[in-house]
Amino acid sequence: MLTRQFSFLLLSAGFLPLSISSGCTHTARPVHTDLVYKTREAGFSQAVKAKGFLFTSGTVGWKADRSMDNASFETQLNQAFSNIEHLAREGRSSLDQAILLRFYVVQLDAHKRRLISEKMLELFPGDYKPATTLLGVSALAHEKLLLEIELIAGINTPRPR
Repeated sequence: MLTRQFSFLLLSAGFLPLSISSGCTHTARPVHTDLVYKTREAGFSQAVKAKGFLFTSGTVGWKADRSMDNASFETQLNQAFSNIEHLAREGRSSLDQAILLRFYVVQLDAHKRRLISEKMLELFPGDYKPATTLLGVSALAHEKLLLEIELIAGINTPRPR
């Protein structure tokens, strides 16, 4: 059972409690679309809506059938953002409502940083840019995957001007 004291500790540690009720019930709802590769068989949701926010799982550059046109970083980056846009639409959000993007990149280097920066400037051309974290990692869940992106976005909230 979640107590108010424990919920406060979660909040003060930077975690967003889903409920401060007498039980562990919450209002989180899974988001799934057939336009993005399936994740339920692996035991997790493509995304979750909770308390006015959309949280995507780490999203990679696979097509809906888990294939890739080629294994290039740029192709995977573009497909991962396409998948995130599908999930955002399904969750009644959009990249315009992005609050945080977190990138996990295998063998991060200057070329990959430049491609990510170019894509971010393309997607967010105005003054507003979401908070972003870029992490270099040694590997992801499958050997051909070169990046994974997580999104936290508002649901039906306009972008700050």
